Amino acid sequence: MPNTSNNTVQNFYKPSELIGIFNSILAKQSVNAQVVFLRGVYLASGRQPYSGYFYDTLRDEDGQEELTLRLTQQQRDNLKNGNLVNVGGVLGRNVNNRGQIQIVLNVSRIDVVQEQAIDENEIKRMELRQKKSSDGFKNVDSILEQLLFTDQRPRIALLFATSSITMSDFEAGINAAKSAIDFTEYRANFSNAKELIGTLQSLDVSNFHVIALVRGGGARIESLDDVSVLQQIVSMSTPIIVAIGHVEEKIFIKQLVDKCAPTPNGLGQYFSEMVETVSEKKTKSRAALTEQIKK
Repeated sequence: MPNTSNNTVQNFYKPSELIGIFNSILAKQSVNAQVVFLRGVYLASGRQPYSGYFYDTLRDEDGQEELTLRLTQQQRDNLKNGNLVNVGGVLGRNVNNRGQIQIVLNVSRIDVVQEQAIDENEIKRMELRQKKSSDGFKNVDSILEQLLFTDQRPRIALLFATSSITMSDFEAGINAAKSAIDFTEYRANFSNAKELIGTLQSLDVSNFHVIALVRGGGARIESLDDVSVLQQIVSMSTPIIVAIGHVEEKIFIKQLVDKCAPTPNGLGQYFSEMVETVSEKKTKSRAALTEQIKK
């Protein structure tokens, strides 16, 4: 029965209903009728058209911010990944099924300003991110929570850099996690792409529930953005977590993994808090079951 207060009936909406309301409001905003002109780097999505339109990406020339472009096949024919383009169109906005507001530019014209605005490796990284988005990110939280809730011990491979001193940082946050999770440590030279890829391939077929790459910040951290390493990350069957560098360090690999911890210490805390949270849920579940039995 709906909650009432002062004889006023409380309305409860389904998420889909609220999303519909916001879509209706956004559709009436005047910005939808305004033509805007943008400049950025064009990146094809690689996905099939939807209702006759392609949904590609316009990225900042000097940053990672992106906007979705809605294009026809004809508009798309003369475009290549990495083109610097001027784009004109009308903004459309909607709320997706996750409750997120999406901005889409319905393109009316697009002109190539420069053939190659970013290098080939950067284009390959963008394509890998689009592939990962298309394939889908694995829900690490859900996987671990389900295992712990059913009294199974998750098997986690911890892959540290050969000369890393990260283990002390990790241990500082791990606390109670070892009581419920089995951790196995491995080492690899993160600056040697061939060695790192070989280790990842071996771990991917070793029956782990999750693989975590752990390394502190510092020199040569950008080696993890080697295209061949990123290709291996995207192809992994086992969910991948990274805890690499410091919070402010921006490396591309963080955009391709299934979960990213801010620091090695933060990863240890994540595992510890996961164990504690599931333990509390199990206790409450047992208490609720006991009460049901008593009734």
